[in-house]
Amino acid sequence: MSIPMELSDSGIPFVRGQLGEAQVWLLLDTASSSVLGRRAAIQAGLKSEAAPSDGDKRESSGVAVEQISTVSVRFKGVEIDQHNVPSFDLDPLQTALGHPVDGILGAPFFESVVLTFDYSIPSLELSDPKSFHPSERGEEIALRLRDGLPIVPARLKLQGRSEFQGEFLVNSASDLAIVLFAPFVTAHRLIDPAGAPPGIESTDSVSASLAGVLRAEKLQLGPFTFSGPVIELSRSGRGIKADQELAGMLGSAIVSRFRVTWDLSRHRMILEKTKRYTDPFPYDASGVSLAAQGPDLSTFEVRRVAPGSPAAQAPLAVGDVLLAIDGKPVKAITLPGVRKLFQQEGKEYLLSVLRDGAIEKIRLKCRRML
Repeated sequence: MSIPMELSDSGIPFVRGQLGEAQVWLLLDTASSSVLGRRAAIQAGLKSEAAPSDGDKRESSGVAVEQISTVSVRFKGVEIDQHNVPSFDLDPLQTALGHPVDGILGAPFFESVVLTFDYSIPSLELSDPKSFHPSERGEEIALRLRDGLPIVPARLKLQGRSEFQGEFLVNSASDLAIVLFAPFVTAHRLIDPAGAPPGIESTDSVSASLAGVLRAEKLQLGPFTFSGPVIELSRSGRGIKADQELAGMLGSAIVSRFRVTWDLSRHRMILEKTKRYTDPFPYDASGVSLAAQGPDLSTFEVRRVAPGSPAAQAPLAVGDVLLAIDGKPVKAITLPGVRKLFQQEGKEYLLSVLRDGAIEKIRLKCRRML
């Protein structure tokens, strides 16, 4: 069975489902539990109760978590049940992603069926694990599952360094290529005490934990080699990025270069190259960090301006609201689309910006920052 899949401009996958009488947007996330947003739960009339004290880890970060015994989502004639589903406010996540998020289909969903992400169409194929037969064109990558989350071995080569080997969580809902977790960064002394590399524009909700960013010489994943992927170095002391066991995480900037089959019942993923396999890895060339605001996520507010960056020289300022780029309203471009434009080295844009109640015209010329 195949259903349409929508990709953000950064390759993050979403599907549209039916929850009761309501249409909902669901994020496909290999590195999360399944979650239902509080607003969607209330609209669907689903009863919730306090989550167990050892439930979702978000409790420890101060997020109020409840639990729903059964969530049934329908797709084109098929119904998927998820049990004991955490429920909490997903607004911060959709603000960071710039896309509606009513819920997350995570590890329990991926374990129940065989899923194939065809990023080129894009579409999501669901297969029964008992009758599934993989394509002969694909390469199998063995997975280790930890609490249902897929982990793969990989090798990483940095400029001027010996090759590193480690285990990496595969995260379909991160727009990044590679994140190295804080304990691994510390153990391998990857942060220069004289000054960290520049910051990175990320849709990841915990990007404040960033210590720096650099380019790898290469990443080796099974038989596949990637040249020049961008690496985020984490300094987070909590959550997954503080994991002592894993080297880091591989995101959608890696997996979206394939037709990916997730066959977790057999502890494997199957990768088929697409034409995007050899694409370069882009990096922000503006130095501005934006967040989507408002009920329709169409208000883009400046949250951070990197010192010395093109955005600082323009100048843009924290609190500015971006209205249009070269006369085109940003609502029509979308937040991921704006981020993609701002990765174009050498491009110059005329920005319409709301500042202190007045509209200003500001020129932003992007340049290579990594």
